[in-house]
Amino acid sequence: PCSWPSGEYWASLPNPVLSPPPGAALKLPRFPREATLAPAQPFEQLDFGSATAGRLAEPQHSRISFGLARAASLRGLALHIEVAFPPLAEGAAPRVSSADEGSHWPTVLLPLPQPAEVAVGDTLVVEAEARSADEQPRYSFHVWLQRAGAPSQPEALGCLCYP
Repeated sequence: PCSWPSGEYWASLPNPVLSPPPGAALKLPRFPREATLAPAQPFEQLDFGSATAGRLAEPQHSRISFGLARAASLRGLALHIEVAFPPLAEGAAPRVSSADEGSHWPTVLLPLPQPAEVAVGDTLVVEAEARSADEQPRYSFHVWLQRAGAPSQPEALGCLCYP
């Protein structure tokens, strides 16, 4: 979950974005961590070392809860990729993340249909589906907001798809 990056961030892009198109997924380099509202969590895992073509073809479903760490205007979901390699002979397993400083991979920002004001302690619930078997992998995210201390049903914020 993320807020909108600052105006300085948008102006710093090689092709500055004055006003992002509504609902369009944005591929953003060097996405600022200060725009995130909760720590990242995985929604898809691909293990090419032990996978068979049939296992990669199965859709993956996950339900993820994000405890929001600060009050802000929730604008969407920021997606990044992490790649973990087998451990080297001696030492830790190398890891590459598009969220790391200096990565050449962009973060994908999926904007919500409408922003939502959130508070510390609210929970964002995301039901994710990853379909990797198609020629073009497809992802969908159903998003709900559960207000802190509110016993009522979570508020549906929308369904985000990529691509």
